[in-house]
Amino acid sequence: PEQALGNDIDERADLFSLGAVLYEMAAGEPPFTGNTPLAVLKQITDSPARPVRALNPEIPGWLNDLIQQLLAKRPDQRPISASVVAQQL
Repeated sequence: PEQALGNDIDERADLFSLGAVLYEMAAGEPPFTGNTPLAVLKQITDSPARPVRALNPEIPGWLNDLIQQLLAKRPDQRPISASVVAQQL
């Protein structure tokens, strides 16, 4: 979201991307969709992703929570580093 808004980015932007990949792997569809790239960017910046477990109830709660944290709009609400994410996985 911060990149789409033109804000400064750091490694937590990559963690957001990881969250999007994990989401698609777990749910079978991307967390944000739209008819145009602008519509997708608007969702990325403004709308929360639907919880993965709403689409795939077999996903463990801890993984659902981790993916939701990775997809947080604000970088300071995401895990602090990829190492932390790796430990959780």
